[in-house]
Amino acid sequence: MPPRTSPTVRQQRLGIELRKMRVQADMTPQAMAAALGTDPPKIAQMESGKAGISADRLRSWAAAGKCDNTRLIDALTAMTQDRGRHWWDEYRGKLSAGFLDTAEMEWHSSGSVSWAITYIPGLLQTVAYAGAIFARVRPPLPRHEVDLRTAFRIQRQSMSVGGEKPHTPSSTKPHCACDSAAPRSSGRSSTACWRTPSGPTS
Repeated sequence: MPPRTSPTVRQQRLGIELRKMRVQADMTPQAMAAALGTDPPKIAQMESGKAGISADRLRSWAAAGKCDNTRLIDALTAMTQDRGRHWWDEYRGKLSAGFLDTAEMEWHSSGSVSWAITYIPGLLQTVAYAGAIFARVRPPLPRHEVDLRTAFRIQRQSMSVGGEKPHTPSSTKPHCACDSAAPRSSGRSSTACWRTPSGPTS
């Protein structure tokens, strides 16, 4: 399988942890490659997130690196199992990687913390507020681009805050602190700008 050209943030994070294991064990890429029965370029690809790694190979990597942190190993192993398509993949090629990476991280999280002064955090924005924010981007976006970004943001709320995440015991729980000026950034009243997971706030 050819190397990935644009690994996601999650894939890059897995690679970073693999590299940390190897470095902490004072192993060269050549030594790790020999331990796993592969070649050094493959090690570099896995550490950069450009190549995947199976659960069995990850455990072999941990054993070679003398890592005995079972919680870390189990968490990384779980990351290797996530190879299916997700809702944000429908937007791939339509939105920049930053949008997709944010959705992926929220999907796999059990909570999030946001501190905002200028804008209301995305998971709490209403359709009207999100649309108004994207419409104020400079240089201006075409109308269909504003609508696409707005739809993506609202779907993020539905999928992350609303549940439907089979691998976690509950939906993502956002904890947000906002400056009183945040609602005014769109020129709308506060009740039209932000929402709770069950609907607009009062």
